Amino acid sequence: MSRWTFPILLGVAGCLAGCTNSTEVAQTKLVNSTWQLVSVEFGGLPTPVPTNQVFTIHFASDSTAYGQDLCNFYNATYSLGESNSIVFRSFGSTEVDCPSSIGTEFRLAFDKADILLASDQELQILYFNRTRALRFIRVQ
Repeated sequence: MSRWTFPILLGVAGCLAGCTNSTEVAQTKLVNSTWQLVSVEFGGLPTPVPTNQVFTIHFASDSTAYGQDLCNFYNATYSLGESNSIVFRSFGSTEVDCPSSIGTEFRLAFDKADILLASDQELQILYFNRTRALRFIRVQ
């Protein structure tokens, strides 16, 4: 047995005990969490959400997402894939007329979502081939 065999085996065993793929990590951070939108980014330039406007998303354990879209409420199903990809389906919303350019962009992100990036306190949904982003902070 070479002097490198034990360290390599130890590293493999450690990874087998604690390594997870990015989908599992993202799912763990999302389940039963609620996030509030703080900015919309176009080409890397953030536009803050006005303090009197509320946009939220909650990820339930049954792969549904729901929340508030300014003066409307919505729900959808979501699925996570490899490399942090996310897809939203079956989007439904109340229909209160509440004009807001951020609201239009918020709904567009669900249709065009590409990637979801999540840390303990921040969430980003990248969409339109990663050229735009919704940035959230965790509220629950």
